[in-house]
Amino acid sequence: MKTTFPQKITLLGASLLLPLSASHADTIVYEQNFDTTGTWYVNESVSSPANSPNGWWSNDLSQADPFIDRGARISDGLASTGHGNTLNLYSQNGSTKAEEQASYSFSETVTQGSFEFAVRAPSYNSVYVYFGEKGVPTFDNFYLTISASTVSLNAGSPTNDKISAQPWGGSSHSSTDFYVFKITFDESSEAVSVFLDGAASPIISMESGIVSAGILTGTIEGMESGTYEMGRVGFNGPYGGGYSSIHIDDIVLTSIPEPSCAALLCGSVALLGLLLRRRCR
Repeated sequence: MKTTFPQKITLLGASLLLPLSASHADTIVYEQNFDTTGTWYVNESVSSPANSPNGWWSNDLSQADPFIDRGARISDGLASTGHGNTLNLYSQNGSTKAEEQASYSFSETVTQGSFEFAVRAPSYNSVYVYFGEKGVPTFDNFYLTISASTVSLNAGSPTNDKISAQPWGGSSHSSTDFYVFKITFDESSEAVSVFLDGAASPIISMESGIVSAGILTGTIEGMESGTYEMGRVGFNGPYGGGYSSIHIDDIVLTSIPEPSCAALLCGSVALLGLLLRRRCR
């Protein structure tokens, strides 16, 4: 059967729009629950970058017994069974030398997307979740502070501006409970929100210079000066040492296509429609 020009345009449009629509979908950049058989093992130490399993590493200085001072390992203690998991990433600091750290560098720096993770309710001091650029050793972007009574979204260096939610419920739960945090972010519009345990409404939110959830400390200009993108994550205990422990699980980093992708998709549709209309006249 002979293919007419309008049919050719339709076929061409389909061939162009299918990959464009696929690229417009959200993409999971990284997903980890530390439970994969043959990949993660109970008590497996996460040490220096040279020895780190599956890309994760900590600042235990490759000590023979990293838990004398600080370190991270894979644990089956306090498992987040409510999420169907038996293992999690456990980081501990038992000295006054420095904060412990477990970190991971993603395959790319995401400028618009979401980051979700489960964390055990802090029972000693606070948990800090830092974000930086892919492959950069420092964490200079925004960060989250989680204590028993307060959750704070900090703009990061060089300001001390933050948006806090207090109380958020951590003090009323057992330290063996896991909470699920989801951070949505868009560097282009300096928009960021923090959601807790799957709730539809955020506990912290900022967009277009307006704080719609949480309490602002400092200035909105300081908050907008933060860098709201993710290429690397670090889970830290308190600076200056002091005993603390962190259990982390169910990590998912998702990338959302930039608005330019949607514009390209719509533009392609409009162009094909125009060509078809002119040909049919």
